[in-house]
Order: sequence, then structure tokens, then C-alpha cells
Amino acid sequence: MEKIAEKAEKLIEANPSNFNEAYTALLEEYEKLEKDHAKLAAKIRDTEYEGDRMRNYLELLHKLDHVDVFDGDLVRAMVDKVMV
Repeated sequence: MEKIAEKAEKLIEANPSNFNEAYTALLEEYEKLEKDHAKLAAKIRDTEYEGDRMRNYLELLHKLDHVDVFDGDLVRAMVDKVMV
């Protein structure tokens, strides 16, 4: 995205006859890259969140020595959703 911004600045400085076409193409490429960047950032956040959930789940499992009675709080802590 930085390289595209640099190219746009060079176009402005050079003032070519096809500036509008070149600028529009650069703008479209920049917007596509910006969308791709946003998608990747969201995916990274989701992956980090899932990693945190897994670490918390594993910590909870390690704390348990032996469970011989039903514990509703424990089940709610370990189960994200139930589909029937």
C-alpha cells in the first residue's frame, strides 16, 4: 500500500497526460489491498482469540484432579455452544 501511495505521488509530480487513468488504476489497487489487509487483520484477531480460548480451556483441564459429580459451572466454562 505504501508503494502504491509513492507511485501516486510520482504521478502527481510528473503530471503525465494519462494521469487520471493511472491514478484510478492505482486507487483501485490500493483499495483492494486495503480490503485484503482488513480481512487478514480480522483473521489474525480471530486466531489469537481462539488461541486464548484454548489456553484457558487447557488451564481449566489441568486444574481438575478428578470430577465425580456434575458441575454446571464447569460445563458452561468448557462448552461454547450445543446444537440439538
